[in-house]
Amino acid sequence: MKSTSRTIGFAALSLLLLLLVACTNTSISSPAEETTSTTNTTETSAPAENTNKTTYPLTIENFTISGEGGEWKPKVQVFDKAPERVVANTQSAAEMLIKLGLTDKMVGVAALYGSVTPDVADEFAKIPVLSKDYVGKELVVGASPDLVLGRGDLFADADWGVGTLVLYMMN
Repeated sequence: MKSTSRTIGFAALSLLLLLLVACTNTSISSPAEETTSTTNTTETSAPAENTNKTTYPLTIENFTISGEGGEWKPKVQVFDKAPERVVANTQSAAEMLIKLGLTDKMVGVAALYGSVTPDVADEFAKIPVLSKDYVGKELVVGASPDLVLGRGDLFADADWGVGTLVLYMMN
């Protein structure tokens, strides 16, 4: 029994090593070949394109709820462009947006509970405070945001829904 498990272990190790060697991307060349290839060729490298750039329209699969105690249902949101006016309906959401470098896009913050972290305090002071408590719909709509970020269930009712600010403003 011991020799069978040793054989299986050895075979598994051998297979793993074979896979590792086969998947490497290096080639062996002599120093003469390396000198020839580097001296006879001139490479021009173009700057690498940013493959992480967001393209619009951007479709995000999210969720919505209608009314307190309602059922969460899938919702597709389409952004034609990057949001220019953002409301953070909680202090923590605002601090996160600041750390992402988006202070200049923020048109309001609410639900100020606790101290602002020192590393973002100066930027946080630039954001209009819509309410020190949880904010009502009217104040959010009054700020004309493209996006509201924070606790989704703050506006959960049949008329508002969650994640449907654009639809609410269009009605």
